[in-house]
Amino acid sequence: IDMGNTNTNKKHLVIVGASFAGLVLLDKIKNDFNITLIEKKDHFEWICSLPESIMSRELFLNSATVNLKECIEVNRVFGDNVQLVQGVLTNVLDGSSLKVKRTDNLAPNDTLENVPEELINFDYLVIC
Repeated sequence: IDMGNTNTNKKHLVIVGASFAGLVLLDKIKNDFNITLIEKKDHFEWICSLPESIMSRELFLNSATVNLKECIEVNRVFGDNVQLVQGVLTNVLDGSSLKVKRTDNLAPNDTLENVPEELINFDYLVIC
């Protein structure tokens, strides 16, 4: 996976998981690394608001979730050196590379069985 227009002097950090831990870490170190964030879902769920949002799908979508692709790649909330890979970590190979299967193009009833793995090289890996 190509990091595109990033600072090549910075080390490449991969963060697996866009939960509270992953996003707080991302925010704290966003200027120090070229970062790839791997997350299965296309959104972050604000779980504290789930009891209230059970009553309404619209409330859930508007107040309990954040669209990660829009936040990271469109609005560049974390900067130009951060990219999102919507997918599932399948294997850490040798301490400097891993494989993922993308979930962003899966139909609702599809499985990951036929999705090809993609290789991502990294300097540092954090699993959140």
